[in-house]
Amino acid sequence: MKKMTPYQKQAYRNQRKAEKKHAKAQRKADKAHRKAEKTEAKFTKRADKLTSKANVSAEKAHTKVMKAADKAHIKAVKKTAKAQKKAEIATARANAKARAAQATAQIASHRIGIKSSSPSITTPPIVMRSTSERSQPHSHSSPTAGPMRPRRVTTVESSTPSRPPSREPDTQRSHSYAGHMPQPSPTADVPPLPSHSLSAQHIPQSSSSAPQLPELFQSEKRQQSRRSELEDEYAQLELDRIQLDRDVVDRQINDLYAGIGKLQLDSRRNSE
Repeated sequence: MKKMTPYQKQAYRNQRKAEKKHAKAQRKADKAHRKAEKTEAKFTKRADKLTSKANVSAEKAHTKVMKAADKAHIKAVKKTAKAQKKAEIATARANAKARAAQATAQIASHRIGIKSSSPSITTPPIVMRSTSERSQPHSHSSPTAGPMRPRRVTTVESSTPSRPPSREPDTQRSHSYAGHMPQPSPTADVPPLPSHSLSAQHIPQSSSSAPQLPELFQSEKRQQSRRSELEDEYAQLELDRIQLDRDVVDRQINDLYAGIGKLQLDSRRNSE
């Protein structure tokens, strides 16, 4: 083997030094690479753990939201069905009230028509009594019944002094049953009325009661007109009350329909 020159020796030393440096750098690079891989694996594991945890939380939140939405939807459907049922009941009740009000109005108008066309149906007949008949006890007579037996009138004697007996003839007393005409008195100036006038009651023959007939007829006419006015006023008040009830029911139905629309809108928003 040849002996190396000093230059060769120096080159060999430099080469060995460079190889050592390169090996050391390689080892450092491998160590850094292994450390990076380890760190990357660590952070990847942590990221996977956090991602899985986030996914689980998101799934739980989504399930919770879906459950709440389903619950709200079911509640809204129930409320809508309940409101629709209430609206149907209110509509049926309003229709029944309207039919009853219409029937009541028809009955009231029918009654008003009957009473305006024939007011003499409900008015009591006029009963006239003379002064001598007023002093006597009340006779039990029926103005609309036919001839029947007169009832007995029992009188109780009192301790007070009685009125002296009337000197008028018996023919001027009214009979105790309807339909019987008195016999004319020879001293009477006014002839008796026919049997069909004044519900077949006896008109007194005295001259003092004759001027009272126009006043009695006028008072009876005033009573009939006042009665018809009161009946018309009552019918108008009944119609106003029916209309007021109908307006209240219509307002309640409109409120119910507005509530149903609001509930449907809320359920649609919750489902979205």
